[in-house]
Amino acid sequence: RSIALFPGGVLRLEATEGFSAMAAKAVAAVEDLFADLRLGEEDLPLERKLRRCWQRWPGDQGQGVLVVVDDLPAAGPESATILKELREFMPQRFRRLITQRHRPLSGAAIELRVIPDGASGLEVLSLRAGVSGPERIQREESAGLRLVERVGRLPLALVLLAGRLQRVPTLTLAQLEMDLDEKAIEAEAFLQKNAELLASKGMVETFLSSWQALTEDGKTLAWLLTLTLPGAIPWELVERSRKADQPLVEGSAWTRGLADLVGAHLLEGPMEEQGRQVVRLHPLSRDFLERQVEQEGWAEESVWRQQLEQAARALMDEREGVAVMEMVGYGRQAQAMAPADGWLCFSQGYGLMRLGLVADAGHEFSQAQRLGKGQGDDRLISCSWIGKGDVLVAQGDGAGALAAYEA
Repeated sequence: RSIALFPGGVLRLEATEGFSAMAAKAVAAVEDLFADLRLGEEDLPLERKLRRCWQRWPGDQGQGVLVVVDDLPAAGPESATILKELREFMPQRFRRLITQRHRPLSGAAIELRVIPDGASGLEVLSLRAGVSGPERIQREESAGLRLVERVGRLPLALVLLAGRLQRVPTLTLAQLEMDLDEKAIEAEAFLQKNAELLASKGMVETFLSSWQALTEDGKTLAWLLTLTLPGAIPWELVERSRKADQPLVEGSAWTRGLADLVGAHLLEGPMEEQGRQVVRLHPLSRDFLERQVEQEGWAEESVWRQQLEQAARALMDEREGVAVMEMVGYGRQAQAMAPADGWLCFSQGYGLMRLGLVADAGHEFSQAQRLGKGQGDDRLISCSWIGKGDVLVAQGDGAGALAAYEA
């Protein structure tokens, strides 16, 4: 039915992997679909190749084409780049179907919905501000109501404020108001620089207040988490992403940082999910933290990217033949840290085939081959031909598979 409605073709892309991975797969898919299509030199920037995909898409101009972009990240640099490419550079015959399905933190019932009234907002503060919360809120009800309105009655902001109150039992609501006042100018500058975040000034003031109260361990862990893929973050991936000289505290290298972020309500977990421990960042928290990295600078970012990549590779290897879905997930994380590694694409190809995602596997082998050509890696090129042949066998194309093996 989709082909009948869109005779020019249907292309499905995964937005959760980020713009670079999405664009690379789009280019690979289009080149696989249309063997005669020429997108330009191998070293042409990825975004330029993506635009050529749209502009040189074969077929009559009257034939509609559907591009499905699945699970677009929350407002941020990645989603802004994806939307720009889809809005500004696609010809008229292209139609876009974009999905988003960000889940709130389970257990905290946090969603970006506005609480209906001030009394309900005070209840959120009371429930999340620790044992003494109800008494403290009742004692300073007027200040509490002002705080609720100041942050636009957003549950996430109120939970963050409650985190400050819970961690500092002597902190009054009046002092918390003063703390937000001190962040007003900084919040205004932040909003001017990051208008696409679509956050209220009170929300940003709250984030800044929570952020600046963190320890260095908490900030390092927060920034490390922004390098992971969106969604549930396996805690074993975080644990293995550490420096050799990083001290263990109560058996973990991240005990202090984890306690800091959980106590500030910037992070939920660890919790058990599908048999493993995971943590979760609220999408808006992730967006804010990513911008803090850009704004403050992170001298060790490349070091931690390398740590995360090595940890993901090790976990991917351990899952080989044991848990294919997890293996592919760790492979995607490694790819996000090392997008130019064609052997990662090759490994992902066979992982996806085991999951029955044959077409996606073909795209991975094509990307591996493309990277192999760019780097002059004849072994990778040859192995990728074998992978493409195996994909064609699985698709019932014996002649095409034979040609691939011969190549």
